[in-house]
Amino acid sequence: MAAAGWSFVGVLTAELTFTVLQRTEGGGIPLPQLRALRELYESTCKPSQEQLPLFDLSKPPLDVNRHWTSEHHRAGRYSFEHTLDPAETYAHQARFNTSGDERNYDTLPYCEWLFASRLDSNSSDPTAVLPGPPGLDGAGDCQQLAGVTCDHNGNVVELDLNGLALRGELPSSIADLTSLERLAISNNQLSGQLPPAIFSSPVLKRLDVTHNHFSGPIPCPADDSPLRQLDLSQNEFAVGLPGCLFVAAPRLERLAINYLSLNSELPAEIKEATALKELLADHAGLTGRLPGEMHCLKRLTRLSLERNHLSGPFPQWAVDGMSSLRELRLSFNGFSGPLPTFPASLPLERVYLDHNRFSGAFGPQIRGFAQHLSQESFASLNLDHNELSGNVPDAVYRMLHDAHGLKAASSWHITMIENHLLCEPGGARSPEQEPPTDARVLEEWSR
Repeated sequence: MAAAGWSFVGVLTAELTFTVLQRTEGGGIPLPQLRALRELYESTCKPSQEQLPLFDLSKPPLDVNRHWTSEHHRAGRYSFEHTLDPAETYAHQARFNTSGDERNYDTLPYCEWLFASRLDSNSSDPTAVLPGPPGLDGAGDCQQLAGVTCDHNGNVVELDLNGLALRGELPSSIADLTSLERLAISNNQLSGQLPPAIFSSPVLKRLDVTHNHFSGPIPCPADDSPLRQLDLSQNEFAVGLPGCLFVAAPRLERLAINYLSLNSELPAEIKEATALKELLADHAGLTGRLPGEMHCLKRLTRLSLERNHLSGPFPQWAVDGMSSLRELRLSFNGFSGPLPTFPASLPLERVYLDHNRFSGAFGPQIRGFAQHLSQESFASLNLDHNELSGNVPDAVYRMLHDAHGLKAASSWHITMIENHLLCEPGGARSPEQEPPTDARVLEEWSR
């Protein structure tokens, strides 16, 4: 595909320029890659697509009564309870209907990928359904393959196949997509082991397999992988978090492993992930203490480890090492001991340490955080349900009186209920530093 533009020089001359985009003009797809696409379609999509209900193909393309679509399905338009304009009433409930849970990707019954090209490629007969997608015929045509992006040589560089009801196991031929830079197959019904071949492309930078049914071990990328974003959340991996993810992918910037059952500790090899900016591991089945090697993550901006089985102190060296941290989420774990000290140089904006066993006084630890907040427009501090004790620190009162941006933000939040705190500041205060009266802050502080 090319974009053209005119630029005029003088009065009578003109210059035509072209910019080549990442789409081919029907020049064909390299045969190994075309075979891989065909096998992917035939093994994970075509079996259910052959069962896709055809209602009345003489209807206009967007009519609810033409054929089943995922858009109509997820909108509940096939449900008995759905009320529509009488002129658009769905008339084929005897053939297909739903009764709830329509927005759940796990319940999508049919794969719609490339079906439109099978149906709408014959202008002389809009009711004819081709035996297969025309974009996969002959030498292949990337222009007719929805969700597939090719470079000017026809190499497949992106697959965006999210939410299409793909099911079954990924074929091993996915290894033949050697120019693939981005693979997004989230919100499908894929199962079996995630094949190591998925990392075969030497230029793969982004892989997202969120919300499928992949099981078994998490495979390792090839050595010195260019991978930058890896999303494995909401699958059925249950054999631990391999250190090879951090060793083999030293450029990794984002790792999401939420809602897994890993039953393992964070590996010491995490120190190799010096480019890591986001580590998202809520409800991941992580156990034990944080490894000392986490102090190497100097570029980390988001650390979310909520609802795991982590224990022990949150060490000061970890805070000191993660000098770029903006968001820290450790809620619903078993961390204990004193809070770490958050220096004013740390750009923290959101801290969630609730539902742990942190204990003792904590005024000095949050003094720097309070100083930093005076220049921020948004912040949250949640210390609920710990074993903190002593007076409410002066730093908290200063945050409420002096952090103008914090007070102005519509969603600011400071809360520390269900501790053992006294509602008196830790030191002397002037009259203008009287305790705040905002019920959101004072409610049950002293519990």
